[in-house]
Amino acid sequence: MLVLALSWAVAHSETPPLFDQVGHRVEPGTARRVVALAPDVAELAFALGLGPAVVAVGPAVDYPEDAASLPHLAALNVESVLVWRPDLVLATTAGSDPRLVARLRALGLRTLTVDVTSC
Repeated sequence: MLVLALSWAVAHSETPPLFDQVGHRVEPGTARRVVALAPDVAELAFALGLGPAVVAVGPAVDYPEDAASLPHLAALNVESVLVWRPDLVLATTAGSDPRLVARLRALGLRTLTVDVTSC
């Protein structure tokens, strides 16, 4: 299910909305600038072939090597996410601070939260 959700969020722009695994609506749209907040979603994004769209990653991301070489965000810092102008933020229930995710959503950033423990 996670693979389908991530692929859908990146590829589709004219389909019904998706609800992420915490119940938030995620509007469809093409993702050309992706920020992955946690190691697990960064690894999944790269495994799905979305690496070229990832512009920045969370502070703990060290794998895969291509992700580890990307700019790393400052922890709990909204501005360090905004500076990358993402059109999709990937978060996880296990590794992303819910306060940061809530702030990003409140600012209107399209944010997809997954529960990687359910994969």
